[in-house]
Amino acid sequence: MQKRIAEQFRRNAKSYEQYSIIQQRGAELLAKELPQNLGTVLDLGCGSGRVYKEFTKLKKRYSHFYGLDFTEDMLNLHPKFTNLHLLKGDFNSDKTFNEIKKLNLDTIVSSSALQWAQDLKKTFKNCAESANLGAFFLFGNNTFKSLHKELGLKSPIYSVKEIRKYFLNSFNMIKIKEFNWVLNFNSSYEMLKYIKKSGVSGGVFKAEYRQLKQLINNNRVRCLEFETILLIGTAKWK
Repeated sequence: MQKRIAEQFRRNAKSYEQYSIIQQRGAELLAKELPQNLGTVLDLGCGSGRVYKEFTKLKKRYSHFYGLDFTEDMLNLHPKFTNLHLLKGDFNSDKTFNEIKKLNLDTIVSSSALQWAQDLKKTFKNCAESANLGAFFLFGNNTFKSLHKELGLKSPIYSVKEIRKYFLNSFNMIKIKEFNWVLNFNSSYEMLKYIKKSGVSGGVFKAEYRQLKQLINNNRVRCLEFETILLIGTAKWK
């Protein structure tokens, strides 16, 4: 699945900024909840730099900012600055986290990325072993709920209950809050176009071609639900 996700982001890197409305909202919420002084910070799955841009808007202070992503095309879109260093790596890899742990981080953040972790419990544990403060924004499995039901698909990502549980295994809670949004479209075709351009399909394009064609012709589903959760806490064993 990871190779498919990487390919989706690679193909749609340039359109991601325009179409990823909810991801932008997540980066804003995450940045606003963090203290002004962040020390040395790492953004996991940094993409084109939404979190970095929000930090800049809010005048957050840090001694060094690291951004990590497994897609070169996204890293190429990330802003560049003197105290910013971009790394190519996979947060599912123990090798990547072994390198991360050498950075002496104070803060680790991730926005709209960790829902794709192969083992989220382990990933949160690795984050807690890498930095004292953690802040994460993730999508839950009720994202695209109506569309998944129409197509007979199961969401490929974690439930918010699972996300909360795995987070609390490794972090002492400062704040946990759920957010839900709905985007409405004029047609099912426009809705599918949005999904494709936003980078990640949420398993929608695993449906058969005839199902997608029928969906467009029926025009019954013209909205997308987004279930998200923001989690902030201090590491239990840093």
